[in-house]
Amino acid sequence: MRARRGELLGGIWSSDIVRAPGSLTRVLEASQGRALAITLASGDGGHMADKPYVPHPIDTSHVSLSEVQPLLEDLARNAHEVWAQKRIADGWTLGAQRDDSQRKHPCLVPYEQLPESEKEYDRELVNQTLKTILALGYRIVKR
Repeated sequence: MRARRGELLGGIWSSDIVRAPGSLTRVLEASQGRALAITLASGDGGHMADKPYVPHPIDTSHVSLSEVQPLLEDLARNAHEVWAQKRIADGWTLGAQRDDSQRKHPCLVPYEQLPESEKEYDRELVNQTLKTILALGYRIVKR
């Protein structure tokens, strides 16, 4: 599994990092799907956040993507290409396993060579982005 936004910390994948006044809160998702929040003091004398960050994404449950379905695979492919381009520019190379210290990643391959689970990751990212655009009242129209 590839965690583009996170890192493996003691068997837990970090899923988000947010800044609250006077602190840095890292929200972690355990393998059981439960959210954990770890708040780290920043440079303000050790002040800790009172409440952990709780995500509230835009509700997209009512949005249908039937009209833009043909876009999904092309956009997922492009999302992978953009991600890979950035990684390569940052000095990452292909490796059998992800190794952050050596900047190796097994997904630095063309989209067609990705495992289906990785393609699904990109599809879901694109799917949610398109749904959010439509939920916010925008239209996607092919010229």
